[in-house]
Formats: sequence, structure tokens, C-alpha cells
Amino acid sequence: MTPARPRRPLPFLLAVLPVLAPVGVAAHPPVPVEAVPARPAASRPDDPATVWAESLARRYASCFTAMGPVEGRVFPTAAREPDPQRVVARADLPVNSMVSDGYRHRLLVDGPGNAVYVVQVGGFAGARTVYGPLPVDLSCAPRDGHGG
Repeated sequence: MTPARPRRPLPFLLAVLPVLAPVGVAAHPPVPVEAVPARPAASRPDDPATVWAESLARRYASCFTAMGPVEGRVFPTAAREPDPQRVVARADLPVNSMVSDGYRHRLLVDGPGNAVYVVQVGGFAGARTVYGPLPVDLSCAPRDGHGG
């Protein structure tokens, strides 16, 4: 699995912005683009953190569907994802839906916080919701006919 890289301005865009600036607006000099860091160890498929995150993602898949959280479950929401420096592992939740405009979910493990965040993206309007912090041992599998 390849983690999403942080979004950074493209160098060519920075070079042409002064040309595209409206008349009378001072153009800013191009901002140096820092080098993209090497892939973190947790993004390699053979890394134990990746294997662990993928097993968590399979467990969390019972909590989220293409339509959002499973019916009857309410999860806390966060204003944003945890700081990337704190994320020790990430994995996409398995998709088992034929809904073309449904949500996709990515699990992020906040190592220092010992918590999981689930980032939900998509839907008709391209909404983005961050659920968390959630416990690492969360399970939504039914127990005796009731949610867990």
C-alpha cells in the first residue's frame, strides 16, 4: 500500500504564478519546495507495523460502510487528522461495496496517543470526516445479535 504524500505546490506552478498574477498584485518569489521524505518504514508491505495496521483495518471494516459508520454506531469526530509525525501506521479499510459514490476509509494509528483515527472521504459531495480518537481494540462485529 502506498501512503498518500503530503500535498505540496508543484515547482512549475510556483514558477508561473508571478506571470498569472493580476496586474497590480505583487508577485511573490517562488517558494523552495522541500524534498519529499523517503517512505516511512510503516508503509512497506513487509513491515510489522503495516501488517498490524492492515489487521486493524480489517477489524475496523465492520464499523464502517460505503454509506458511513454502521447503523446504530456513533463515533467521536476530530477537527483534523493526527500530526503526521505521530502516525506510526496506516492502512485503507477494505471496500466491500458496489456504491460508486460511497465513502472510502483510511485508518491512521497515532502511536504516542495509542489511538486510531479513521478518515472518511468521498460521497456525493466529496465530504471529509475524521473519526477519532478511537480505541485500538474497537470491534463492531455483532455479539449475540447486538453490536459490539
